[in-house]
Amino acid sequence: MSLLLIFVQPSLAQVAGSYLGDGRNPRPLTGMGFQPVVLLLRGESTTPTLFRSRTMAGDVSKTLPSATGFAAGQIISLDADGFTVGSDAAANALGVTFH
Repeated sequence: MSLLLIFVQPSLAQVAGSYLGDGRNPRPLTGMGFQPVVLLLRGESTTPTLFRSRTMAGDVSKTLPSATGFAAGQIISLDADGFTVGSDAAANALGVTFH
């Protein structure tokens, strides 16, 4: 099962896409044309769904659904033209497609 990678602009527009994990750290994914406000990310493997919002400070994201706290090295940042992931398998496992 895979989920969509959804980017939300202040105008509430949504963009969906995918990328193939390569394990690099950091790995910027650019070309969106705007800074995401919210990002949901899920790989086509057993990795959990990840969540990050623009209000989250530092290199943290949240696993959904989970009662655990924030984790580093997954969704590193929401950038002016996309986002950056780390090498954590939940966000950038080698050869896994993420949506």
